[in-house]
Amino acid sequence: MLADSLGRPFVFQNNLTIGLGGYGVGIAYRGELRRSREHHLPSKTEPRGALEVQLRDVGGLPRLTVFCTHWGLDAEERTHQAVALAHSVRAAGHPVIVCGDFNEDAQGSAVKSLLEATGLLDADAAQNRPTFISDSPTARIDFVLHSADLAVRHIEVVKSLASDHLPVLVDFDPV
Repeated sequence: MLADSLGRPFVFQNNLTIGLGGYGVGIAYRGELRRSREHHLPSKTEPRGALEVQLRDVGGLPRLTVFCTHWGLDAEERTHQAVALAHSVRAAGHPVIVCGDFNEDAQGSAVKSLLEATGLLDADAAQNRPTFISDSPTARIDFVLHSADLAVRHIEVVKSLASDHLPVLVDFDPV
């Protein structure tokens, strides 16, 4: 349904099945899908993951790797998830984008750990616009992180009630 609604191919990682539906992370993309991988992150309760797609010929880049993740609610759990995700990000090569719901703000120890371990940059660090909860946002827990070989051309937090989180839209240019 999302692929049809967005008019783009869509890759989904199902981390938790409840009834007939699934919860997880997904990436709609353009360009050519080279491969996708599902990374299962250490979790105490609800299963969590990171979806990786490697794309070819997108945005003027011959290659781009994108990760989408949704971290847990427990701080200790997020610390372990940051370590696991950092390992996968470092193995992916550049350029790379990591986005998702990190369930902590930019000052959180797991987010800081991921940034330090990977050298990724926070696309909205300067403006630090809140993304949660969508009808009255007070916290920024949704991030778009990127390697230094990408430059942010445009970034916005989109006002929408389609989710309890506001979408973050970023346009990048190669450096």
